[in-house]
Amino acid sequence: MAADDGRFVFFWEEVDLDRFNLFEGYGPGAVSLGVPGADGPLELADVHLGTDAQRQPVLAFSYGTEELSDIYRYDFRTRRETRLSSSRAHCDEAGVRILRGVVYFERYEGSQRARRRCPSGVFAKRPGRKERRLLRAVPGSWDVSPQGTIAFERQIVGPSPGDGSGRRGTSEVRVKHIGRRGSRLVASTRFRVLSRDFYKGPIFAGVTLDEGFVYWLRSDEDSLTGDLLRNRIGAKGRTTKLSSEGRSFKGRGGLGAAESFVVDGDEIYYYSVPLSTNGAIFKVGPGPPQFDE
Repeated sequence: MAADDGRFVFFWEEVDLDRFNLFEGYGPGAVSLGVPGADGPLELADVHLGTDAQRQPVLAFSYGTEELSDIYRYDFRTRRETRLSSSRAHCDEAGVRILRGVVYFERYEGSQRARRRCPSGVFAKRPGRKERRLLRAVPGSWDVSPQGTIAFERQIVGPSPGDGSGRRGTSEVRVKHIGRRGSRLVASTRFRVLSRDFYKGPIFAGVTLDEGFVYWLRSDEDSLTGDLLRNRIGAKGRTTKLSSEGRSFKGRGGLGAAESFVVDGDEIYYYSVPLSTNGAIFKVGPGPPQFDE
């Protein structure tokens, strides 16, 4: 999903046609963008609404196989998609964003043979300039603002204690200004890794920037709950939580914990899988969302 400046875009798997496709709009009024989508083994991912060098709206997305993907741009004026020049042959690239013509993306090492040619990390590519690495590892989630701030999640897991209690971990949300060293801690929480795919305690995910705030999801797999949190980017402040008034991330008694979300000012959309039903896209409301301490 992606949302910006009143637009909402998402991709969905059309099971009957065995492909993914892109749509614009929320609810019954959503229409196909006419992008070919992905047939067979190819998949769409990482949709982002941004702007070109003239600050006109464009859409970016990843397109490829599970082993190798490239990044593309869709122009709303021409209704055409193009492969972005920042992609390298045989490099796995995804997680694209475009802000004022600058392309931000993830790159993965892939095979041992490709590590020197395709170093992993988060990169920025300005038109006519060489790409620049912003983060030396690809975090679970990250976002960039037009003002040059990058926000990301980081997980630190310690060694096994050997007593069966699970490894101790810390989940963090951090921000840094591009071009400066170091990052600032926004929030942290502790959890335990009991097995490869099971955590006990809250963890952070889905770090997103919008209008001076950094948002993230705090989820707890053990209790099947999720809270949407936010804090101001520029200075240390108190973390606030989406209030129960008009709240949409509920636990066992209602909707399942949200798996992903996007923010566009007062509009918050999220994808969730309610208990015993198929996944769907929802919208927080009615009315503007309220955040309480």
